[in-house]
Amino acid sequence: MVKRNQYFIKEDILRCYSQLSPENLSCDGQLNKTQIRAKQSRIHKELKYLFKEYGKIVSHDEAIGWLQKNTVRSQKESMK
Repeated sequence: MVKRNQYFIKEDILRCYSQLSPENLSCDGQLNKTQIRAKQSRIHKELKYLFKEYGKIVSHDEAIGWLQKNTVRSQKESMK
């Protein structure tokens, strides 16, 4: 099995966490409760796989920390 770059795994973890927001889960109220639970279950399964691939469980707060760190770094680089 080819090992993916940690950066790309982190991006996928962030994507999954953002998909778990109430607005994204319900598609702004367009899905019923059964559809929401099914979507939530798929996302949690993907997160479990990603945590295994990354080598540890990553909290939502830790993932947001990565995002903030990368955002600050990008802003500094664009100001050069």
